[in-house]
Amino acid sequence: MTTQSSKEYPSITLGMPIWNRREFLPLIIRNIDNIDYDLSKIELIILDDSEEDQYLFTSQTLIEFKKHFKTLDLNYICKTQKKTIGEKRNFICKEAKHKIIAFMDSDDLYMPTYLKHSLDIMKKENATLVGSNQMIFVYPLDEWKMTGIQCAQKRMIHEATMMLTKKHFRSTGGFMKNSQGEGVKMIDNLSSTKVALTNCCNIMVCISHNGNTIGKETFKEAQDLTNNCFIGNYDKMIIMGCLS
Repeated sequence: MTTQSSKEYPSITLGMPIWNRREFLPLIIRNIDNIDYDLSKIELIILDDSEEDQYLFTSQTLIEFKKHFKTLDLNYICKTQKKTIGEKRNFICKEAKHKIIAFMDSDDLYMPTYLKHSLDIMKKENATLVGSNQMIFVYPLDEWKMTGIQCAQKRMIHEATMMLTKKHFRSTGGFMKNSQGEGVKMIDNLSSTKVALTNCCNIMVCISHNGNTIGKETFKEAQDLTNNCFIGNYDKMIIMGCLS
């Protein structure tokens, strides 16, 4: 597939809903550092409704984050009232400056190709929402075992892999106000919107840990991908640091 040149890739909003994920800050930094995209074209909205002593940033780490990512347009928003993940995704979509919005979870490992791959599929398929119905899981505390699943239906697209237009968001009425399967409504009405599938190998790997919003143990016995997928030693070191 022919990809767009760097100059053709648009400015986008990257949305990250967060709750009690301070220990994953090194992974968030790694994901953004590693992404193959012009950071000056990214608005990063982090919506954080954590417990007060668990906000993602301290005053010092926020200064350091901004200094590290000088060209990134950061919009860090703290809320004292806890919201569902669906409510947070809706808030991010409404707040977004740009016409295209992608989501990134704070506790997963994203591939450098995530944004460009998604945009290439969106353009090729003339789609208004893209995402993966495949998921790859890694179990760091079980000798880095990796497994994978694929859903038969488009409506099972994982919200953490979604990229959509603001027009799509408005036309579907947004995400449901819950914390699991909140994106189903976004892809149900296929007569008025167009959805295309991306390849999860180009998107992300779900990390199994004790604080997962939805437990990943169920998928440990899915198709074994341990010998088919690779996570580098540096990324493993960062992930283990987040889990310790």
